Amino acid sequence: MDHLLQSSSNFLTSSGLDRMPGVRQDINRFRSLAESPEARFLPIKGDEYLLKGNDALSPVLLTFAETGLQAIDQAFCYLLGSKDKLVYFVLDLDLYCGEIELPGDTAFSHLRKSRIDVKDWTGALLAYAGALVLWHRNHVFCGKCGSETLAAEMGQARYCTNGQCAIPHYPRTDPAVIVAVTREDKCLLARKEGWPEGMYSIVAGYVDHGESLEDAVVREVFEETGIHVRTTRYHSSQPWPFPYTLMLGYFAEAEEGDIVVDKQELEDARWFSRDDIIEGLQNGTYKMPSSFSISRKLITEWFDSGDKGPLTGYL
Repeated sequence: MDHLLQSSSNFLTSSGLDRMPGVRQDINRFRSLAESPEARFLPIKGDEYLLKGNDALSPVLLTFAETGLQAIDQAFCYLLGSKDKLVYFVLDLDLYCGEIELPGDTAFSHLRKSRIDVKDWTGALLAYAGALVLWHRNHVFCGKCGSETLAAEMGQARYCTNGQCAIPHYPRTDPAVIVAVTREDKCLLARKEGWPEGMYSIVAGYVDHGESLEDAVVREVFEETGIHVRTTRYHSSQPWPFPYTLMLGYFAEAEEGDIVVDKQELEDARWFSRDDIIEGLQNGTYKMPSSFSISRKLITEWFDSGDKGPLTGYL
């Protein structure tokens, strides 16, 4: 299996950006790139992106002139990279002290709550931008000595301001496994408290220190549902910017045994047959996870491997 091709078909992946590592130490180059006609800015406010449209929303990318900024500062503006002769930046309005004038027919909206069209490479741009902004907000102090840190390398680092420490910090991604567990003709689906009514998804959890990815699959499934996994098979990965996670998708086969739900983690877990999913979708008692999530992709691939036809025919 070509894992590059497999992962590239997931939403929020494969931007094809040149992240321009060779210019990031040159602050003058940063300003000239940002103020050039080729620059495009993606504004983020809180955890919301600037979007436009009605049914199929898309991200708003502003020119330097449209932002109304008088000058660029890497304290609130970070270089993402270049693609097709344009240079992309993210603008963190929570750290910018001024105001920008928003174009008409635009509004700030949360990515997970919007009917956004993220099927092209701009979905990956949103994931990258959102994760980078949140990482900066969460690392304003040095994790080693507690001193203030300042953004550097056009947003790809934060430097400790304590001369005795002076450690550079670089963006980190938290790995998490997400797994479609199957037994015979059924798939193990679970829900957390607070999810939309009827929504069930697959088991997921963060990888611990000292674990392989496969160890994490086995542990997470058992801890949350009491089910023992006997085999695992890697599927693909997807960046998930909530806040800055890399989802690593797996299929797994379960041994015999009863579900024992960890009520601190889950509200419910149960085995779903394809007929259960069809019936739930038709009568409104079952909702799929987000259309751009790897969880939807794994559930769909499992469903489509059966004899009920493609899942899209029931949505």
